[in-house]
Amino acid sequence: MAEHMREHGPMLWYPDAASRWSLIFTPAFGAWIHAKNWIALGNEVEAKRAIACFYFSLALVLWVLIFLPIDLVIASVLLMAGIWHFEFAKSQIAYVNKEIGEHYEKRSWRRPLSVAIGCFILFVIFKFILASVACR
Repeated sequence: MAEHMREHGPMLWYPDAASRWSLIFTPAFGAWIHAKNWIALGNEVEAKRAIACFYFSLALVLWVLIFLPIDLVIASVLLMAGIWHFEFAKSQIAYVNKEIGEHYEKRSWRRPLSVAIGCFILFVIFKFILASVACR
């Protein structure tokens, strides 16, 4: 059996939850989770698309963190999350709901959320260091 396949269907993170977590942890988080889900579902084309979205989102988030003031960072991340949800996430949410329903094993959120929280803390520290250097 494949790494993420079990007797009760694939092991997936709930794609709608990934989209919601992206409001806090940026679309890069959701894109990575969706890429892993597409791999578990055996859809290489969508997995590659999600990975490309992950790298683009990550680069955009880093640009926003470096060059925009903190109040615009929050608005920018929310805007990016909304665009990502409607342009990318909805397709996986619809696919899982229609084709699989509840017939899959739910993956634990412990590891991805722990990594996301760690990255979030590092990003906040980084932004405040940049802000304090710019004020000098």
